Amino acid sequence: MRNISQSFRFIRAARAPIKSQASAATDALSAISVWRALDGDRSIRVLVDEREDVLVAELTFTQGHLEAAMNDLSELCAENGIDRELIAQTR
Repeated sequence: MRNISQSFRFIRAARAPIKSQASAATDALSAISVWRALDGDRSIRVLVDEREDVLVAELTFTQGHLEAAMNDLSELCAENGIDRELIAQTR
């Protein structure tokens, strides 16, 4: 099965449902680490983690699991008070 890699920019959600004591980058890393653990075919590669308020990471998953991967990512980001923006995709 083919892989898809998508790069996202993660930031604190303007209307975050929780008030985290951690930085946005830490909460984003927590969310995508759980995302990766939900499926053995998922991987993450942190591209930028230089500031506390932004994390840029490349997420890779199988093409057949696109819908599940994006649903899981949406849910985990929302739970952690994180917004994401797609900045690149490769197949």
